[in-house]
Amino acid sequence: MTARVLIHRPGSLGDTVVALPCFRLIRAAFPDAELRVLTNAPVARNAPPLFSVLDGSGLVDSYLEYPISVRNLRALWHLAGEIRRWRPDTMIYLARRERLGQVLRDAVFFRACGLRSIIGLPLTPDRLLSRVRPGGLREHEAERLARNLTPLGAIDLADPANWDLALTESDRALPRRLIAERVGAAPFIALSIGTKQAANDWGAANWRALVGDLVKTYPHRLVFTGADGDRAPTDAIIRDWPDRCVNLCGMKVRENAALIAEASLFIGHDSGPMHLAAAVGTPLVAVFSRLFQPGIWFPMGRNIETLYPYGPDATILSIQPAAVLAAAKSLLSPDGAVRKRAGET
Repeated sequence: MTARVLIHRPGSLGDTVVALPCFRLIRAAFPDAELRVLTNAPVARNAPPLFSVLDGSGLVDSYLEYPISVRNLRALWHLAGEIRRWRPDTMIYLARRERLGQVLRDAVFFRACGLRSIIGLPLTPDRLLSRVRPGGLREHEAERLARNLTPLGAIDLADPANWDLALTESDRALPRRLIAERVGAAPFIALSIGTKQAANDWGAANWRALVGDLVKTYPHRLVFTGADGDRAPTDAIIRDWPDRCVNLCGMKVRENAALIAEASLFIGHDSGPMHLAAAVGTPLVAVFSRLFQPGIWFPMGRNIETLYPYGPDATILSIQPAAVLAAAKSLLSPDGAVRKRAGET
């Protein structure tokens, strides 16, 4: 019987959310094993570590963290020693790599740590890279990961249960109190301006224009969420609408998810909060840059509008506030009715 399973998944908030169905499959495949995640420390100051998403979910039991830039022999020796002392029976490889050489380097390292059973190693180009779909969209990262875990079973990515964050009453307590105190019983639209990648920043001027349009279009309050570092930039954007906008940046990740779950609509960049919105099933508008090929990190689910700058010279700044407002109106009518749509985006 497998007693200890080491899961290798580097990344931060969004990387963790898109791997949720895989974590559920692993837990189902090894129900009595101790599951430990090997992950990197935050890649940026405002990039929450993996355990801030999974803690309390019951999907993993513990964590082993390493610096993202671990390269020197002493650090590698220390990490290898920790893995050897824990003596995992099996490894699940969920890392995303760009080159086969990186995968082979990882495989050599983990074999040297005593791991003989490694599931999910993408040792062919088809396993390593997202497939190109008809029309030019790339395969979603969640789909690529699921393909690599077929030895453990199939994953239905269309099933909302596979994206369940298992939010607890503790996760919901603070958002509910803040909503009651600062928003009231009226419906609200959640927004997040944060991103850890400068290329994904839509810009304060665009956000300010969009907020003005939303205030004119909807009776809803506008509630902003995100990391603590997003608080001051958000204040600067919403200062002209103090009666309509509420800044709740700074809550924990799972509290942010609980807040977004209560919203009528979410609008945000390609970012962790955007993936949280998709996971909790809130209708959402996602504003993308060309940092990644289209499709790989698009949100999955129903009631989603994704705006991507497809032109060869286009950037995220090419997406106009009017386009974002139109996308919002396609999901949430001005009278507050959610426009349900069949199918997935």
